[in-house]
Amino acid sequence: MSFLKLLVREEEQNSHKPEPLHQSELKKCKFLMNQALDADETGLKDIAIKLYTDAAELGLSAVSIRLLHNFYCIFVLPAIINNNL
Repeated sequence: MSFLKLLVREEEQNSHKPEPLHQSELKKCKFLMNQALDADETGLKDIAIKLYTDAAELGLSAVSIRLLHNFYCIFVLPAIINNNL
């Protein structure tokens, strides 16, 4: 198989991989921040505040999920494995 075909196949496989949850949440957070900035710039202060709040909550949630996942992988899972060996 040619190098070009291998690259195309690899790209197709990568494009079908699901995005990690925290990445998806962070993209939503960025979208909400952009919407909040747009609302703020057009003078829709109440809507902007709600969107800023939603973005902040979503961002903190995504970071918390990632931190919990890392904690589990670094501390909990090895402890479980070591106890069962």
